[in-house]
Amino acid sequence: MAAAQKGYQRALTIDRKTLGPEHRETATVINDIALCLALWGWSAQGGGAAAGDQPEALKQEAFTASQRALQSAAANAMARSAALTAAKIASAGPQAQAYEAALLERDDLDRQFATAASNTGQYGIEKRQRLAEAHDEIISRIDRLAADLKLKAPLYWDYRSPEPLSLAALQVKTGADAALLHTMKR
Repeated sequence: MAAAQKGYQRALTIDRKTLGPEHRETATVINDIALCLALWGWSAQGGGAAAGDQPEALKQEAFTASQRALQSAAANAMARSAALTAAKIASAGPQAQAYEAALLERDDLDRQFATAASNTGQYGIEKRQRLAEAHDEIISRIDRLAADLKLKAPLYWDYRSPEPLSLAALQVKTGADAALLHTMKR
């Protein structure tokens, strides 16, 4: 588990440097790491009485959280590329490109808002209000584009936001004695 914690810390350090400490993806990694460690620790203590609180269920949930926490920028870029290709094949390429652009615009507005949070007085209030309105508009656009893509190019989402593998599915692909799984089962 100590080796896994070092890996999580390294991923978090990279995200903090590249994305910034206030970025939503950095916060997601922190949350996933905390969830993974908490679940793993609880499973080691025997868990709870409910079926989902038993050690094996907790380990599976921790394994899923660890996969979400350790996504790399390269893997995310490959996922976006594959998703855009799937959208183009489904004749929804322009919608997918507009969706990706809207996500970047949202992230830029988030950064601007974080910077504007330190502005005081009437100017700061007005700037934050304009940014909040622009943020609401972009979220609405993202939601509309997402709904359109779900109808026209469902494979886009399979590539854009892949679901983590279960421990059992990974064991089928790699064998029950894989080194990674041995580490995770401790």
